[in-house]
Amino acid sequence: YFFSGCFHIRGDSMLPTAMGCTACKPPNCGSHRLLWVLLLMSSCFALDAGAADDVRLGLPDNVTGVLLNIGSWIDAVVAPPDHPTVITVAVDPQPWVTSAYRSRPQTHILTAAVSDRMGIRPFTIYNGGPSSSLAEWSPTDKSDLANMRRRNLRSPPYTVSSVVITLQMLLDAIPPGVRVMLVKTDMQGFDFIAFRGAGLAVQRAEFVMNEVWSGGAKSYKGVSNSYEDDWAPHMQRIGFAEIHKPAHRDTEGDACWRNRNATPAEPWLADLVRRECMGPVLRRGRRRAT
Repeated sequence: YFFSGCFHIRGDSMLPTAMGCTACKPPNCGSHRLLWVLLLMSSCFALDAGAADDVRLGLPDNVTGVLLNIGSWIDAVVAPPDHPTVITVAVDPQPWVTSAYRSRPQTHILTAAVSDRMGIRPFTIYNGGPSSSLAEWSPTDKSDLANMRRRNLRSPPYTVSSVVITLQMLLDAIPPGVRVMLVKTDMQGFDFIAFRGAGLAVQRAEFVMNEVWSGGAKSYKGVSNSYEDDWAPHMQRIGFAEIHKPAHRDTEGDACWRNRNATPAEPWLADLVRRECMGPVLRRGRRRAT
């Protein structure tokens, strides 16, 4: 195996069953081992598959909380330095993103795309990286469409193959004693598909933040990510209260939610969530003021 990151895999004989494959047994399941190698390539994790039904991210022993940032690109949300036992698990399918986090001790990168089903799928790089998706970019907003065309002239899109995992798999890989303080998604259209596919496992999250489409906006083909039709009713059903919704209709925006059953957040966590949710609005306000 060629390992391009700083991770190791233990319990190799358990990998096929850990992947959910009960029909094949080592050594006749090489494709599953290869999938794991590709999935973890360039990651800074030790994945301990010591038991078939107990796959966990090899987090440091002193970790008490996780900020799970899916579609992190190079600016993942991080805890303040005075909370070193809270780490960010930044998930992004673009291997070169890993280098942005090598010098950040509280941030760990996992190289994979996320959806509601596992596999290997085409992944298209748009805009040099930040707008990349499993879906085809097709914004309905005229200004977004003009920006897309202009950016594509500078950096033409191209397609690669990406390993795809599920949000439930990620959540299940975090040890039960570790808090999932925030799940933040910026998945270029796949936010709701992946989140809904995780079922009730998402109830571990104390706060949730997602990129959503408001009104008639739609940025990618073949997926549904509507704040009004998808997110609001779903979050209400599974026990989350809205704390922020998109500031404008007919465009992309951020929605934030609080788990009704979670204990009250520490002041630093509540402030971090507020800044993450309101940051784009505040920045737009400052630009208008100047």
